Amino acid sequence: MSNTSLIFESEPELSSVVYNQSIDSFICVATIKAPEFETDDSQKRAGIDIVAVLDRSGSMEGEKMQMLHQTVNLMIDNLKECDRLSIVSYDSSVDISLPLTKMTASGKSAAKIALSKIKPKGGTNLSG
Repeated sequence: MSNTSLIFESEPELSSVVYNQSIDSFICVATIKAPEFETDDSQKRAGIDIVAVLDRSGSMEGEKMQMLHQTVNLMIDNLKECDRLSIVSYDSSVDISLPLTKMTASGKSAAKIALSKIKPKGGTNLSG
């Protein structure tokens, strides 16, 4: 019999909130993991292309940037060799941190290196 359980994990922005204090916003990264879907070779899924556009402006300092890195690393870990990923980062300028790359072992390594170099800086100017 196969496993049909879903696994739910969450990573809150704050570890605690004072009971009598309100906050305007609260960020949480949620991960839902389904069991592996087993197929024969004739049922392999088509590859997907993902362009991750990441805010690296100064407002992303601290836990926001940490959560962004954790989330993108999780995505990289779960992509298949048939998938391709590009990473674009922006603040007051836009950079292609990783061109569209197949997610082979070496592609995943390149993606993680490119992601690790994305640090908060500057402001946000999307209008050019």
